[in-house]
Amino acid sequence: MMSMLGEVSRGGRDYGHWIQRSLNQVLGLHLVEDGVIGSQTRSAIRSFQLRQGLAVDGRVGPLTERALIAAGASRPDGARTPFLGLGPSPFSQLPPDQFVVAGVALPPPVGLSVTNFVDPRVFRFRGRNRRGRVISEFVVHETVTRSVADTVAVLRQRNLGVHLILGPDGAITQHGDLADDSLGHAGPTHNSGSVGVEVVNPYYPENLRPGLLWTRTIRAGWAHKGRYVVPTPPQAEAVAQLTAWISSPAARGLAIPRTWIGAGGGQMTMGRVAGGDQRRPGIYAHTYFGHADGSWLVLYAWLRIEKNLPPVQAYEEAIRLATTRANTVPLP
Repeated sequence: MMSMLGEVSRGGRDYGHWIQRSLNQVLGLHLVEDGVIGSQTRSAIRSFQLRQGLAVDGRVGPLTERALIAAGASRPDGARTPFLGLGPSPFSQLPPDQFVVAGVALPPPVGLSVTNFVDPRVFRFRGRNRRGRVISEFVVHETVTRSVADTVAVLRQRNLGVHLILGPDGAITQHGDLADDSLGHAGPTHNSGSVGVEVVNPYYPENLRPGLLWTRTIRAGWAHKGRYVVPTPPQAEAVAQLTAWISSPAARGLAIPRTWIGAGGGQMTMGRVAGGDQRRPGIYAHTYFGHADGSWLVLYAWLRIEKNLPPVQAYEEAIRLATTRANTVPLP
């Protein structure tokens, strides 16, 4: 039932219908869509919340509602609450399909799909304002999740944030101004001067499920637990395109040089880098100073950008090089 202000009455039967219809759609269930939130519906809500990394209370509050929409449910009729958002964006005059850097829209390279936080479906992480600060580092992460919505939920739960999230199909969502927003993705040393991208990747083979887009795993001594789910070809190529763009003059408002922090002496480091905890302008994998993620993608980007290998050849070469017990790989 609609209120006089056009908002959804979240205690009414119409909203109950929407909850049941959404759970049936997202989870493939067969709940009776009678609008009554009984024990079966609450059990389904709890299952969805558990899968999304949300508080498991069996109630559909704002976070669960937004997660349902993120997972593919339609919005409740007339709802003002945007999908994973915080209300109207002050940048609403900017196009939603470009990068936002220091409040200015910049076009992405051809072939790179971007949706920024001007789109009400994209959640904007709120961090400290760093306007006027030199942004000279780019950090590549991997998520150990299976979807963009899961990634947003986990980051929010941990009071973290990131500027960009790259989904399994290679599409990018932007969740903070690349220049002005300091977000918690890389620790206190790097947060204030870096842009971060989280690449959605289950990482561990045991996290794979039927129907997912990830199909390759390798044995690697540098990977946590010794086995690694390789990002999809669209993800690898999107990281290469993003790296090339963000370290070029086209990324106005940023000052990230095309300096490969993990490369030197004809090798690429796949693990921690000496001095990685110190600020240094350039391109980082998160593993250089943190967890065991990001290095395979940086290796692929290096092969694409520095060696100009075609995408398929770069993908196979990165897999070949990274299938090793060592923590470094030779660069061709």
